[in-house]
Amino acid sequence: MDKNPDLLAESEAVAELAFEQGHELLVIGALALAAHKYVRTTSDIDLAGNVELTGLETFAGILQEKGYGVELRNPEEDLDRIEALCQKYRVPGFQEIRRELNR
Repeated sequence: MDKNPDLLAESEAVAELAFEQGHELLVIGALALAAHKYVRTTSDIDLAGNVELTGLETFAGILQEKGYGVELRNPEEDLDRIEALCQKYRVPGFQEIRRELNR
């Protein structure tokens, strides 16, 4: 991948690859904010979707073959870390949020 990519063009290319694999992904992070006229410097494309982890791993492999750097994040692991922090700092309401997410 080019060291100074046009991130909008790259995000379109990645979205097309995702669509070809049957995945519906959302652009999140700084690139999504830019679409709403809130500009923040970024050098990556953050994506999220409701995709089975195995399908996402396959898609990550396709992106890597095309020269993209890929970092997969498992939301369950992130949720566990967030829960631990909420308990440490006594953030109210996290258990209710967790129950709602697990429905």
